[in-house]
Formats: sequence, C-alpha cells, structure tokens
Amino acid sequence: MRGGYSAKIADQMDFEALYMTGYGTVASHLGLPDAGIATYTDMVSRVAVIAGGSKTPLIADGDTGYGGLLNVQYAVRGYAAAGAIAASCGAAASAAATQTANTRPRPNISPLPPPRPGSGAPPASRPAARRRGRRGRL
Repeated sequence: MRGGYSAKIADQMDFEALYMTGYGTVASHLGLPDAGIATYTDMVSRVAVIAGGSKTPLIADGDTGYGGLLNVQYAVRGYAAAGAIAASCGAAASAAATQTANTRPRPNISPLPPPRPGSGAPPASRPAARRRGRRGRL
C-alpha cells in the first residue's frame, strides 16, 4: 500500500491483510526515493490514512524503527495506535537490539557456584581481574 486510494482499491479484493511498503509510501507521499528522508511522523500519519480508509487489517513497514530500541518500541506502539495490526522493523532495528545487548553492562555474577565455607577460595561473584586491580597485582 502506498496511500489511501490504493488501500480502497485493495480493500475490494478481499485480501486477508494489506502491507504498507516504506519505499512506495515515501515515493507516493513525498515524491522521493526512500533514502531515510521520511520521518516517523510522516510514516505514522500514512499508516493512519491507509488503515483509516480500509476495513482490511494493515501490516506496516516500520523501516529501521527510527533509532534505538526505545524508538522501535515507540514506533510499533505508534503504528498500532494509528491502526496497523503489526509493524515490520528491518535489519537495522535487529542490529540495534544486538548492539545494545552486547554493550549492556553485565551483572557481576559468576556462573560458578559459590565456594564452600572454609575452602579459602575467593567469592565466585568477584572475577579474578577485578580482585587484582588494573595492573594485575593482588
């Protein structure tokens, strides 16, 4: 789907769902190729027009989610509020999720069980590198 008019035509075809493509929507709305020019606000307004003009459920292209993980969540909720039943966010959103997961501070917990009392072993929750300090000294 690219706009309200194409949604009305597709609505008469008895499809189970409609898909709003990002490239087609940007091209028909702004007259430009989809090169990251369209903002979240542009696209969510297009979702509202297409979903509002159709009785068929709409799945909308969520591009990259328009930023990091919080933006992805915000975009998906905004698309849902505008009338989409689902939003597909691309590989960049997936990469942002992976990057965020890989840079998230890890809790200072070792997967090893705690030492037995009286064994003299250091606590499992303190990694050896931390006990030694910055220069490796005890």
